[in-house]
Amino acid sequence: MATTLEDVAKRSGYSPATISRVVNGNEGVRSEVRTAVEKAIRELGYVTRKSKQGASEQLIEVILHRSGMLEHIAAGPDGLAVGPLTPVQEETLLTPAWQSGNEFHLRILNGILGELKHWGGKAILQVVTDLADRTVVENLAADVSGVLIVGEGGPGVAAFAAACRRPVVLVDMLDPHGGSEQVTTDNFAGIGQAVEHLVGLGHRRLGFIGGGEVLADRERAQAFAFHATRLGAQVPTGWSEVAYDHVGPTVERLKALLASGERPTGIACGNDWGALAAVRAADAAGLRLPRDLSVVGFDDIAMNAMTTPPITSVRVSCENLGGMAVRLLLSRRGRVEPQPCTLRLMPRLIVRGSTAPPPAG
Repeated sequence: MATTLEDVAKRSGYSPATISRVVNGNEGVRSEVRTAVEKAIRELGYVTRKSKQGASEQLIEVILHRSGMLEHIAAGPDGLAVGPLTPVQEETLLTPAWQSGNEFHLRILNGILGELKHWGGKAILQVVTDLADRTVVENLAADVSGVLIVGEGGPGVAAFAAACRRPVVLVDMLDPHGGSEQVTTDNFAGIGQAVEHLVGLGHRRLGFIGGGEVLADRERAQAFAFHATRLGAQVPTGWSEVAYDHVGPTVERLKALLASGERPTGIACGNDWGALAAVRAADAAGLRLPRDLSVVGFDDIAMNAMTTPPITSVRVSCENLGGMAVRLLLSRRGRVEPQPCTLRLMPRLIVRGSTAPPPAG
């Protein structure tokens, strides 16, 4: 249901008439009132009639940012096949051959396009591997009214946002400097659901696969540490933050850990690819899921239904992330001044066959 003027009035504590004066840019509104109303507009994703009527005349640029290396992942007769690491190439990233590895971001793009269609807007899609490259900003279409950035975070995000003279909204990534408007997942709550699920099944020794330098990944690792401590779970040596970079290298890392010393009975992961690595490493070690080991992923991509057993995961509503980002960007039109804010959407645990009570004893 679309947000109304009355919804903004309830959130801000001011009358609909006051909200209307702010939206229409009327003079005589105190600065603190205007600030409070604009904050409520951003939080609710309210789009004015003026914005909606002008949406068909506006163009949004969507930038998909991926860098480094990718594994080619495809479904075959024997299950998922994970290929060797390959450098990201802008011209092939969105081709069918790489669809499985990019499914999460493609779903966000679908949400963006669906919301834009509702408002009569249009989008240009650009795939880039380096947001810090100033030519990315310089090559934006002249009539673009705003930019959505989807994909990987990193230092280039803040540099692009600072250099871009158009409204910018980050989608499922976080600006480490906190200066951007962004729509992302509630990582703390999502990891909390995973840990609570494992502890509720009876697991008392837990591990975590994930972490790293990207801010969202750090949030998930920190959330695991907090919730594991809160619920009284023990974390065996070496299992507090098993590094994830790609499936293949992580499998080898996990095989070594599983063969040495005490291991957890339940593992939470910062993404579903880490969960896939855990499933493969457990199989190589002769462990059966979920009899010997329980695994929970994060994101809930389609791949989870193709493993044996299917993977329990924390589902991120990618389409809603994309749709909310569009609404936030549209709310920036008119006289609403841009201010840093973060909207977090609640994920939901989806229980499948990779989790069960721990073995007795």
